[in-house]
Amino acid sequence: MRNILSFFMILGLFGCIDHDTSDLNEFIDAEMKKTYPIHDKIPKLVNVESIKFTQGAGRNPFSIPRAEVISPIKNTPVSCPQPDFERKKGALEMYSLNNLQMKGTLQSEDALTALIQSPDGKIHQLNLTDYIGLNYGKVLTIEKDKVKLMEFAANKDGCWHERMAQITLHLK
Repeated sequence: MRNILSFFMILGLFGCIDHDTSDLNEFIDAEMKKTYPIHDKIPKLVNVESIKFTQGAGRNPFSIPRAEVISPIKNTPVSCPQPDFERKKGALEMYSLNNLQMKGTLQSEDALTALIQSPDGKIHQLNLTDYIGLNYGKVLTIEKDKVKLMEFAANKDGCWHERMAQITLHLK
């Protein structure tokens, strides 16, 4: 039964064929009569001098950045504000702020959590009072499009001073 029905359907499709292809033949003839100019002027190739890459003392620009380390300054005056050197460092404190990207936020009840991507591609959750970056940055506020933090920066005298920094949402 199925074979008979399939046969009649195929037979019906062949009945819909228009055997008048004169318009197609006219189009093909018109296109064949057109001439297109041939340009014999081939542009000369410019010789480009290649430069050989040699690895110097710097980081390979094609590799993922490794965790960076800042050694604490010894013999700092006690009167200067200082970060807590005894505190255990988190995963996001191994990279400079330039190597971290904010990818978004999560809302839970009344608190926002920032989503930060490290250079190795991992996404980390960042909450208020967490630390981030090489300069002992403490998160002060988390907004939908940025994270504001207070960092410690050392000057040449060995004193530390506080400075504001922020990471903004990366939209790519």
